[in-house]
This record gives sequence, structure tokens and C-alpha cells, in this order.
Amino acid sequence: MPDGYDRAKAWEQIVAFLRVCAPLAAANGATIVIEPLRSQESNIINSVAEGAQLARDVDRPAIQLLVDGFHWAVNDRSIEAIVDNGPILRHAHIATTPNRRPPGAEECDLATFFQALKKSGYDARISIEGKIENPELELPAALKIMKALWER
Repeated sequence: MPDGYDRAKAWEQIVAFLRVCAPLAAANGATIVIEPLRSQESNIINSVAEGAQLARDVDRPAIQLLVDGFHWAVNDRSIEAIVDNGPILRHAHIATTPNRRPPGAEECDLATFFQALKKSGYDARISIEGKIENPELELPAALKIMKALWER
């Protein structure tokens, strides 16, 4: 959103655009997920609650929510926002803070995020969206950590 642009107008435009996209996605068996980003990367839709509100304002089944553990940890860490929006949560991905690495590459509290996902009723894929330097070593270790966090 350009600096100084009316936020309410921008929101209305995003809703209108997604309402145009939704039937196209549905006709092709696709779902569009809204991903809230940290404020350093976007000046609108920065929290899980905002992303969920946008999906509800669009009010089309093909428009759902994605929660990114990295952005969530940086922006608001609202467990309630994840739990309350479980019914529209369609994907989750993670990376550590502050360096966007896979689980295990640096010390980071991922347990809270996993607990919130489980409490929300989410039971689908969780991908890693982070900088992977040595996939042969880092990915098996990350998977082991992720499985352990999910089983807690």
C-alpha cells in the first residue's frame, strides 16, 4: 500500500480483487491463502487476525488463511488468533527467528507456534520457508524437531 494511501480504501480494493479471483481459483480446484507478513515487508495485513478478517470479508470458500511462524513470531505472537481461526487455516510454514533458518539451525521458540496450531485443530502440512544452507544435514534434523514439537 503506498504511503499515505487510505487504508480502508486499500482494504476494499483487496477484498474486491480477491472476490474476482475466488471463482477462478475454485473452478480450478485451487485455494488462495492470505499470508500476513511482518511490518518490515508489508504495511497491510500484518497479523493473523487481520489475515483472517480479510478472508472473512471476502467471504468465499476459495479464500482462506496461511499462518507463517516467522511473521507470527515477529508481529504479534497471538496464540488466540491462531486458535480462533483454525477453521479457515489452510497452510502453515515456519522458519526460525531472527534469521529465517530451518528448525534446529538456531535457538528459537517454535513450541508455542506448534501448540497454537494443534489447539486450533490444524492437522495438515507444515512447510519450512527459510534459508537452507546444507539440505542433507539440516532437513532431516528439522523434520525430527518438527515431529517432536507436534507430538508434545
